[in-house]
Amino acid sequence: MKQIYAGVLLCLLCIVGIRGESQINANFVGTPATLGCVPLNVSFSDISVPSPGANIINSSRQWIINGVVQPSTANPFPFTFTSPGLYTIELVICDDSPSCDTFTRVDYINAFGLPSPSLSVSPGVGCAPLSVNITDNSTPECGIMTSTTIFPNNGGPNLNGSGTVTYNTPGNYNIRIRLVNACGCIKDTTYNNIVRVNQVPNANFNAANRNSCTSPHTVNFSNTSSG
Repeated sequence: MKQIYAGVLLCLLCIVGIRGESQINANFVGTPATLGCVPLNVSFSDISVPSPGANIINSSRQWIINGVVQPSTANPFPFTFTSPGLYTIELVICDDSPSCDTFTRVDYINAFGLPSPSLSVSPGVGCAPLSVNITDNSTPECGIMTSTTIFPNNGGPNLNGSGTVTYNTPGNYNIRIRLVNACGCIKDTTYNNIVRVNQVPNANFNAANRNSCTSPHTVNFSNTSSG
């Protein structure tokens, strides 16, 4: 029985010895925010702690984003997320003890999509006063659309979505749309010269040599219309 106790004690000492062995402790943080609208700029800082008396080997540092090793060992490491989605970040780091460690933050980055604008007008061309139907077919890309503002640029009130406006003065008009989705992402888009309003033609003409006592008689007509 004493031999069994001695064997168990020896195993426990071995386990304690293994766990007590010092090694590098990998860790990192992302700032200023790990969630937000694209393009989302994040700076990752390596805050790993090396083994006692050891030094971090900077050239050993690997930043891995969704399984893809990045071509930089920088600390801090700046990265711009341009596509919406969840991103898992890993850090691999070594010291000169030698010891290496990997630290992973699953779905650490949450990049939100911007609203996708889609706007059409009908008719887009006509004579003043021109009544135009503005149709908003935009999609939120994140949750629902919480705000839609259309600036028709006709001197009248803005629209909170699709509607009809009237252009009384000839010219080319830009229409701007501002979208906000449930994630707080904002998209501001201008459609340049999407409406063209023409001046109403003013029909007129002149006739020269209108009076004569002979036949046949030739009269010259000149078009003096405008617009």
